[in-house]
Amino acid sequence: MMRFNTCILLLFMFGWRLSAQHDSRGAISTKITSNSVGEKRALVIGISDYQSNELKLNYADNDAFMFKNFLAQVEKVSDENICFLANEEATGMRIAQELKRIYAQSVSGDIVYIYFAGHGDVVDDFDEKIGYLLAFDSNANQEYNGVGGLVPLAYLNDKVLPKLTEKGIKVFLILDACRSGFIYKEGTQKNMGAIQSMFEQSIKFLSCGPNELSYESSELKHGYFTYYLIKGLAGEADSNLDSKIQYNEIDNYLYDKVNQSVSQKYHQSQIPTIKTQNSREVYKTVTLEDKSIVFGNLPKQNSPKADRVRGVLPTNVKDEVYEQVYQEFSDALRRKDFYGKPKSALELYNSAKLNPKIPSDLLTAMQSKLIEKLANSAQNLINDYINGNRDLPFANEFLKQAKHLEICLQLMDKEDYMYPRITASKLLLESYAVIRSKNYPGIKKAKKKLKEALSIVPNAAYIHNAMGMIYSWEQKNDSAHYHFNEARKLISTWSTPVHNISDNLISQNKFEEAKQLIDSSLGVKGVNANTYIQLGIVYENEGKYQLAEENYKKALTTQPNSSFIAQKLSNLYASKGAIIESQKWLDKAVQTDTLATLLRAGIAKYSSDHKIDLKQTESIFIQAIEQHPDLAELYTQYADFIALHYFNSQRKVLADSLYTKAIALDPYHVAAYSGKAWLNFKMRKKLESKKIMEEAIQNNTSQPLAYFNYADFLYEAYNDVQGAKQNYLKAIALNPLYIPSHTKLVGLAIQQNQVDEAIRFLTQTLIKHKEVPDLWNLLGDCYFHSGNFTDAVEAYNQALISDPTYAKVYSKLGKTELETNQFADAKNNYLLANLHNPYVNKKSDIAAYIIAMAKEKQRFGTPLQTRNLYKLAFEIDPTPTNGWLYANYLYLNQNPQEAITVSLSLLQNECSNKDKNDLIKLIVKSAIDLDDKKMCALYSKKLVFNENDQLDVLLTAVYCRYIGNDTCYDSSIIKVNQRFLGSNELKEHYSMHTIQNYILRP
Repeated sequence: MMRFNTCILLLFMFGWRLSAQHDSRGAISTKITSNSVGEKRALVIGISDYQSNELKLNYADNDAFMFKNFLAQVEKVSDENICFLANEEATGMRIAQELKRIYAQSVSGDIVYIYFAGHGDVVDDFDEKIGYLLAFDSNANQEYNGVGGLVPLAYLNDKVLPKLTEKGIKVFLILDACRSGFIYKEGTQKNMGAIQSMFEQSIKFLSCGPNELSYESSELKHGYFTYYLIKGLAGEADSNLDSKIQYNEIDNYLYDKVNQSVSQKYHQSQIPTIKTQNSREVYKTVTLEDKSIVFGNLPKQNSPKADRVRGVLPTNVKDEVYEQVYQEFSDALRRKDFYGKPKSALELYNSAKLNPKIPSDLLTAMQSKLIEKLANSAQNLINDYINGNRDLPFANEFLKQAKHLEICLQLMDKEDYMYPRITASKLLLESYAVIRSKNYPGIKKAKKKLKEALSIVPNAAYIHNAMGMIYSWEQKNDSAHYHFNEARKLISTWSTPVHNISDNLISQNKFEEAKQLIDSSLGVKGVNANTYIQLGIVYENEGKYQLAEENYKKALTTQPNSSFIAQKLSNLYASKGAIIESQKWLDKAVQTDTLATLLRAGIAKYSSDHKIDLKQTESIFIQAIEQHPDLAELYTQYADFIALHYFNSQRKVLADSLYTKAIALDPYHVAAYSGKAWLNFKMRKKLESKKIMEEAIQNNTSQPLAYFNYADFLYEAYNDVQGAKQNYLKAIALNPLYIPSHTKLVGLAIQQNQVDEAIRFLTQTLIKHKEVPDLWNLLGDCYFHSGNFTDAVEAYNQALISDPTYAKVYSKLGKTELETNQFADAKNNYLLANLHNPYVNKKSDIAAYIIAMAKEKQRFGTPLQTRNLYKLAFEIDPTPTNGWLYANYLYLNQNPQEAITVSLSLLQNECSNKDKNDLIKLIVKSAIDLDDKKMCALYSKKLVFNENDQLDVLLTAVYCRYIGNDTCYDSSIIKVNQRFLGSNELKEHYSMHTIQNYILRP
């Protein structure tokens, strides 16, 4: 990409610019004619802040503003005759409309200045060099055939200039265009030569030599070459002070100023040269007033909106009624009421046309603005598609923008150079609506429209790419690859077709080929967000979650608001068991693009997670279907929702019809077949349900999910274990890393006591796929169920080595480490499990499991194991109940001091009256064992006794005997069941010290 300068008939400039970030420009030629006495008009365009970030420039708008001042102050062009378009105002359609307007207004003898500062590019289209000026809304992928946002140099050279000169108009065409950096330096000289060849028979001003670049100045806020060229033309180049500027004077002036400045600043050489038949020819005569004009720094903020916008309302429209007409029209455009309403812009324009008193130039202005607004809106969407945006809107938006272009075509002259481009774009948008919604019945029409578009613009890569997407969806992979590769040939630097081929390879489970394709294209296309996304998708499908996460997050640095990336990260963390992190990213995706995210996540699941009631959830489904009636996924999700929550026959029939609709819209939507089959099975249509599953496989032979769903169906509906195994294995044959099938096969092996077979299968798979944590996780499960806890721990740890944030194994590691008495490690892993997924790994559930294990160890283990387990349960879930269990165990096992310490710590926290009373009883009992009369007396006063509770009565007797009150002891102990006093149950409540000294002592 380059930014170049050209002046046809009067001045041709072409220069390569390089800023501190090494932006660049190119060369120039001039031809002088005598001054005209006619009207002077100008269209001045400067674009720095392109819509696409990749095209951003530094000072192009400043240069345009400086040139506008030059025209006004030196060439004396009146303000009302200068149309100044900067940045977002300078769209491709607006530039085209202003060129037509300036042609219509100009007459013989007039002088027209057309100045452009921004990007320019030359592409090699089947060995033909084709040049373009890039407007504000141009795409950054060099997709120029058939799209907007461009001004073809051929259009300027072959149509605009001849048409103007045929009317006797003298033209200055000054094009100052600079590359953004994504076209390599090796190609610049070829591009310069191609552009120069378009404007032969002209004197050339070259900003630099053939092996040099032209630099920008951050201090001047301009390029050195353009800055000094205008100063020179304003009079500073008049070295002999004769008020006549000759070409050799300009040449010497530029050499001294530009080369010296660049040499001092960048230690590089930049030598401008002028090639002309007569170097002594006079360019112009300058006045003292010209020489006094100083073009200093002109910051962007000093070019106010009022100065920038000219030529909006025709200057000869003075009547207030006409101004009101145009104001109402402008208000409609601002509201985006383009057409279809009584006060829409189109209706106002059509109404104005019927009024013979409305001036023709006002009608032309209204027509131009409406075409511009409609075309720009559609072009923005096309650019998003070309740029590979993963967050494209739904089909209805594509149809809406296609309608915009249909209105444009009704308003445009068929001879307009933009007419075929707009036609092709309309056909593309209509076709892409089918692609976006995966509306299978519309495929035939979509193909026909794309073929028609290709007949209009045969070398349009973006249309070939769309055709490839349709064939890929149809699973016609050879045809898909043909069209994607045609797109790649036409634009070797465009990454979107590469990513689409990669998507196609992924759909065929050819992950290595997909990675090789992406890797091989990096040197040509460079790395961008979509490249990282694509790599992330490949790695995610391979189960290499850490690598997938790294690439998604790299993509996020350049697309921080992408709902697609946020959704991918949410799904990724869910696959790893990190549910909290998954929810965070899901919420971010929902905030960015609610409906698209809900569709990908599942509307019903999201509603359930966020406690949205059934009635409201169903309302969401109905509204979504009304807005997007061609989305198969919507019908499937709605049918799943009904089948799950409603059981009457009428609702089941509705669900069945929704599944049928989904399959009709998209016969490759596997989930619809599965839902329909299960619904029919529950409706006791067993034979029909099995046929539906088999139909899913027939239409989706390359999708592992089809075989997986069928395997589940055979096992759960028919208890056909062998049939299920066969289909799980078929899914794995298509994708060796299809984890759902591996998981089900391991589950079956454990149920059938065939764990050794599963271990062999997984071990063999891991030889080639050691970076897949899911496989290590399943291997750990196998070892755990076979009682090989040491190898289970090793396998789970290997999962964490392959991905340190693979949260699925934390609870399993904790459970296994309990078996190997690794209590500290178990605690850490259980806490991590709770941190990442507190819904499944609740602390209360973990503690309950550990306490159950502690009670078992009381019977069959060692006291140390039991103590550590009670302690661990309390540390993980420090509730009064768990604390009491731990403290009670300490008390019963001759550690009364520790029991008191734990109990006192719990009393400092909030707890119920019952818990508080139980803890105080434990303190009193422990104090008795410690013979701590003071503590015993203090806490016994805080006790609340229940005279009908055997244990409370027994504690009263114990306390009375401890303080020596035998009367109290006798009256209390007699109330206690004597069988209880002789049972082992007594040992669960009192230490042996208390039993021997205060209960059973005569």
